[in-house]
Amino acid sequence: MSLKQGVNLTIRNVVAALTIGVLVLFASTNALATVPSYENLVAVNKETHEDRRELLCLATNIYHEAGGESDKGKAAVAHVTLNRAKSPRYPNDICRVVYQRSGRTCQFSWTCDKRSDIVPNKKYNKRWQDSLQIALLVIDKIIKDPTNGAMFFHERSINPGWRRLVRTAHIGNHIFYRHG
Repeated sequence: MSLKQGVNLTIRNVVAALTIGVLVLFASTNALATVPSYENLVAVNKETHEDRRELLCLATNIYHEAGGESDKGKAAVAHVTLNRAKSPRYPNDICRVVYQRSGRTCQFSWTCDKRSDIVPNKKYNKRWQDSLQIALLVIDKIIKDPTNGAMFFHERSINPGWRRLVRTAHIGNHIFYRHG
């Protein structure tokens, strides 16, 4: 590991720790770390364009599918997205998973509900900020999968009749499933 990689890893860990409310103290310098601004959050933590694109796709999916949920609920939706990207049944790219269609059916309802998919005022939007932070923590494997490997979910009020799937979790307003 180069010095630059080590510094970036340290910065990433500090940002992640601060994101979940832990005060981090650098032992070697005794200097307190500060949370980066919105403009720097993605740039500091993801160096490549592809990483940044996937981070933003995941954060946008969290925002639209679980923006009003707890951090655990947001993380659950993020993990379903990542679980699909890891499965041979789905594309291996987060953005392709999020925007995937099967005929007229969208994998995530917000991608084809004919409403605006733009996140308003990203810089000052707490739901967006929270979604972006959860996406980063999930991608960096700091938040473990609370769904036990789920690849599907629906709102509590909906009954899709998924008899062949195994229910893995009920988090907030969503119920999670995986193949049996």
